[in-house]
Amino acid sequence: MPPNAVVCLCGNLIGYELEKDGIAFLQIGGLVADSVHGFCAQCGRGFHHTIALQAYKRLMRRYETDDVEPLAVEIESPAEK
Repeated sequence: MPPNAVVCLCGNLIGYELEKDGIAFLQIGGLVADSVHGFCAQCGRGFHHTIALQAYKRLMRRYETDDVEPLAVEIESPAEK
């Protein structure tokens, strides 16, 4: 698995950690989240991922002033190739 993979204790892949401006976000499929609370679909263990609220606010202020590149990555579909 990639080094940024977030894996449950049972080995189930939850998602991938993305770091942007020193803040860790969690990518699950097409969603990039700052806070996730749930449970593993495979074993049922609880799962919680959050970032500090103040760091989040600081990052959002930078986005408002266009000082930060967006987190989204463009993915070329097979039809476009």
